[in-house]
Amino acid sequence: MATSVKDVELDKSARGVFVSIFKGGKNARRDVRWEDFERAMKHAGFEVKTMDGSARRFTPPPSWDATCITFHKPSCIIYKKKQDKLRARLRRAYGWTAGDFLE
Repeated sequence: MATSVKDVELDKSARGVFVSIFKGGKNARRDVRWEDFERAMKHAGFEVKTMDGSARRFTPPPSWDATCITFHKPSCIIYKKKQDKLRARLRRAYGWTAGDFLE
C-alpha cells in the first residue's frame, strides 16, 4: 500500500506534470493545463472534489496519513509563476521535492 507519492507508479504524462511544477531538470518547465494537473493528482492517488466556485479539494489516500489541500482552478493553464506557488504548497503539505518525480 502506498504511503507517499514515492510509492506510486506514475505514468509518463503525470510524471511530466510534476517534473514541470517541481523544476525537475533543465528545460523541464512548461505551461501545464489544469486538467492535466488534476489527472496527475488523481493518478498519484488523490480524490478530487469540486467545492464552491473554482475551489478544488485534493484528498490523499488514507494510507498517507496526510491532510487534504485546496487549490483554486485557474481559467485553463497553470503558468510557470503559478506552478511556483503550487510547488511551495505541495512541498509544505507533503514534503515533495523534484527528486520524488525523477526516474
